[in-house]
Amino acid sequence: MRNALFTLLKSPDHRLERRIVLALLLGLALTFVIHFFSSTSIRHLLASDEKVMFNFALDNALEDLDHQLISLESNLRSYIISDADGLLAEIGSNMAAARTKMDMITEMVTSIPGQPAGVGRLDDLLTKKNDFTEAVLDSFSRNGEEAAIALINTQEGLRLRDSIIRITSELRQLERQNITQTIELNRNEAQEVSRIDYMSTLLAATMVLLAIFFFLRAIEYRKTIQSKLEEARLEAERSAGIKEQFLANMSHEIRTPLHAMLSFSEILSDTRLDSKQKECLEGILRSGENLDTLVNDILDFSKMEAGMVQLERIPFRLEDIWSHLELIFTPRAQARNLHLSFEYLSGTGSIILGDPTRLQQILINLISNAIKFTETGGVQIVGYLRRDAGKQQVLEVRVSDSGIGIPEDKIDAIFERFRQGDTTTSRRFGGTGLGLAIVKHLIELQGGQIHCHSLLDQGTTFTFRIPYDTAGPEETLNNTIPAKLSTPEPLAGGRILLAEDNRLNRQILSMHLKDWGYDFDLAENGLEALSLAGRFNYDMILLDIQMPGLDGYQVARQIREKGALSIPIVAITANSGTQEKKKCLAAGMNDCLQKPFRKKDLLQLLQQHGQAADNASDRVILPPETKPPGAILIDYDYLASITKGKRERRQEMANLFLEQAPREYADLKKAVSRQNYEELATLAHNMQSTVAYMGMAQSLGDTLRRLEAQARQETAPQRAPELLQYLGNQLQQAVEAIRRELLSH
Repeated sequence: MRNALFTLLKSPDHRLERRIVLALLLGLALTFVIHFFSSTSIRHLLASDEKVMFNFALDNALEDLDHQLISLESNLRSYIISDADGLLAEIGSNMAAARTKMDMITEMVTSIPGQPAGVGRLDDLLTKKNDFTEAVLDSFSRNGEEAAIALINTQEGLRLRDSIIRITSELRQLERQNITQTIELNRNEAQEVSRIDYMSTLLAATMVLLAIFFFLRAIEYRKTIQSKLEEARLEAERSAGIKEQFLANMSHEIRTPLHAMLSFSEILSDTRLDSKQKECLEGILRSGENLDTLVNDILDFSKMEAGMVQLERIPFRLEDIWSHLELIFTPRAQARNLHLSFEYLSGTGSIILGDPTRLQQILINLISNAIKFTETGGVQIVGYLRRDAGKQQVLEVRVSDSGIGIPEDKIDAIFERFRQGDTTTSRRFGGTGLGLAIVKHLIELQGGQIHCHSLLDQGTTFTFRIPYDTAGPEETLNNTIPAKLSTPEPLAGGRILLAEDNRLNRQILSMHLKDWGYDFDLAENGLEALSLAGRFNYDMILLDIQMPGLDGYQVARQIREKGALSIPIVAITANSGTQEKKKCLAAGMNDCLQKPFRKKDLLQLLQQHGQAADNASDRVILPPETKPPGAILIDYDYLASITKGKRERRQEMANLFLEQAPREYADLKKAVSRQNYEELATLAHNMQSTVAYMGMAQSLGDTLRRLEAQARQETAPQRAPELLQYLGNQLQQAVEAIRRELLSH
């Protein structure tokens, strides 16, 4: 709260918000002021009302006193003349009432600041009046009527009465003036309150209008800012796209000639050479490999800077990576007379979920540096897993060497880009200073940490830790580590389509394929490749990605759309990274080969996918109107809606589908083999419900509807077998997608 208030008061970006708050605070202050004046005015009006009531009460008391005195005088005269006992009682009552009124008047006047003059005299006159009345009554009772009348005729009683009435009249006149003044004051007070109310209402309305104005300005300002931010976002996306395209183009333009240089050198190394030629060729190969490493570092770092690095989450085994790295680095260490040790500690055989490619990249960088900066001694790599909370395990790896070491004051700087231990390091050993920056970024991207301990001239130890999830029993291990290669046998009656626009690359690949005894056709662009693929049956297609006319992605999609579902298609690309491989797979390709590749890499792919081609079932060429298995087989939004986002429910449905769908497909095949098309139509109709609840109503469901329509034709359906084969291919892809997307995490 305090930080928010400080930001509001100090930040220049919140001027409109400050104005809105100020207007609201002023409105609040005005409300308090209005309340204060209103309360004061109400108190004044209440006090004035009390004063008016008091004045009326005093006036009434004075008037009642006059009435009692007049009645007293009249009753006294009547009593003397008539000697009626009832009048004597009334005379006593008049005297008592007059005294009571006088006491009330005296008490009321006493509470008035600066009590009016004449009240004390009024009290004296009333006392004398009562004394005179008693004297008349006493004279009447003792001396008779004449004596009493003689006393009355002295006019003393009338004089006293008139004096009292005169004083009460003056007092009543004074009270009436007070009442008039009070009423006038109340009228003025009410007018003042009305003016204050009017002004306060006007000011409050002004404050509210100002607040609304500033609020609308803030909304308009925010919309403007949001519009600018959206423009900036779109511009950033365009810039990122341009940068990505630039990186792709640069990668292609650099890696293509580099690939040619390395491949021709490799081909040349298989020929007879004298010692000098071999020495020169080894220099070319080393320079090419160094250039390849440099290009990889620069492009990887550029992708990291652009935020385009994404991680895979697949099951893998550390022991496989260890074996692969040992296979790679043992010859390098032996060439430098270094001892290389890979230690497997407890837990390294476990299957974990993560990105093995990035882990391998980290280790290759660290081990390459360790070998490069070590002249005597050796390099030791130790790795083990320790269980953490839940299903997670933490991989800890130490890469130690006995090399030149790093000065203590330079250790923190080595993880910065373009930085090495000191200025002599790059001159002596080469390199860009990007390797460790890339390593640190990749480790932190996976939620890990890296530390370095080093002593100058004694060696360096890099220790990093990365958390991984433990693979469950449903995750299947996809071993991507190459096996030991042997020269492949040519595909039995096989034929390869090679599509490559670069003449040197075509020449290199042609030489390799000829050496291995493959039959192949060449295409110089995407259109030519598509034409050849439509005219001939191939056992494998090698597609360059960047070709004029149609690129490799477009060619692969169109080949799949024409129904060639089982032909292995391998991309040849200069773009590196797992995202490029995913893009190729999404386009319908089976694998990708990244330039610059070595002869053994191509050999590995030919062995892997050539065997797959040998074992593939008969190819199915579907008519153009029949859609192939696309990238979107399963409607995951539909699945999420019917399972309400519950993972357990989704997995339960997936397991049920994996159990039921293959049985129903087997029944379809039996119906086709028996040519029982009525049963086929019924089974196809029933299976539509099975695929629909798994979100495949628009993919497998469409094929089943076509199959049902074919089976219900009066004549023998000619396309039922090929539709069934097509459905089988779709079902296989769907099963793989379910296991990968729904049951692997």
